[in-house]
Amino acid sequence: MDSKRTDGNGTARRKFLAQSGLMTTGMMVGAAGLGGILQAHDTEDATAPEWPWPYTRLDVEQVRKRGHKYYYEGGCMYGASGGLLSMLIEKVGYPYTTFPHDMMRYGGGGISGWGTVCGSLNGACAIITLVAGKAYGNITNELMAWYGVTPFPSGTANRYASNREYLVREYKPDAVLPTTVSNSPLCHVSVNTWCRATGFAKVADHLPLAVRRSLYNPSFEIGEERIEDWANTAVRQSEMIKKLYDNGIQLVAGSDDMPGFTIHRELELYAQAGIPNADVLKIATLDSARIVGVADQTGSIEVGKAADLVLLDGNPLEDISAIRQGVLVMKGGAIYQPNELYQAVGVEPF
Repeated sequence: MDSKRTDGNGTARRKFLAQSGLMTTGMMVGAAGLGGILQAHDTEDATAPEWPWPYTRLDVEQVRKRGHKYYYEGGCMYGASGGLLSMLIEKVGYPYTTFPHDMMRYGGGGISGWGTVCGSLNGACAIITLVAGKAYGNITNELMAWYGVTPFPSGTANRYASNREYLVREYKPDAVLPTTVSNSPLCHVSVNTWCRATGFAKVADHLPLAVRRSLYNPSFEIGEERIEDWANTAVRQSEMIKKLYDNGIQLVAGSDDMPGFTIHRELELYAQAGIPNADVLKIATLDSARIVGVADQTGSIEVGKAADLVLLDGNPLEDISAIRQGVLVMKGGAIYQPNELYQAVGVEPF
């Protein structure tokens, strides 16, 4: 970090960030009753005071938990600003009761899904500017730099989620998630960095930002004490698949999640388990056709069968991942261009 960001008033700026809860929110910084806190309140003085607005020290863990709740309700900018704003309304009251918090919804997904500046940073900087006055640049500069070098989600954030200590009733993730360092304040960089580090990158980097975010949400709970056990399950599942194959048990490829993309990953996992690529392809084509009783119509390229085939830019017998590199699809005699179809639904071609 540049020395200009930390000397002089650097310590004071870090102290403010810590006392306000900004350094502990995990930047996705609950509890019936909180929703009403951020609604506009009637006040005898309809005129907001001069800038900056009054400030008092906040309970950082309450900021974290409330920010998490508001994130669920309105996205990252709404969440980070809501955690701070709701506490300031309780501790200070007016003029924070006049702040139209709903306007902060626009910053979700890096401003309406455009992947620009992180919405959590955007929301936090807005509240900082309210209380810091013309000195806001010093503190927001410190916050932006800190965000880029700090691992997220934080250990405390993961612990709150796995122990269900947040203020929401229904959790998106309640598992302990991997942490990454973004090295950037930009939403798309942070999201892509996490995707690459956690194995989603082969598909996730090509999907619309809103869809990428949905991939972060495990649908089951795992305690921190069971992380190692959970990691080992993938190894055991791979070993089981190979044993089934070695013992002549018919495997059937198929997935009900994200059609097309997840079947590719399933076949990659078969190959990683030790099944020869040629047999992996056969499992996904002719074997499947035989199981559902249509092998006389499809499943292989033969005279008299349906003209259903795919042309790949690569050899899946050498690299099974080449199945992702489709350049032409024929279905029932009609020809389709995969890249054109991808772009039509907001997916970046592979």
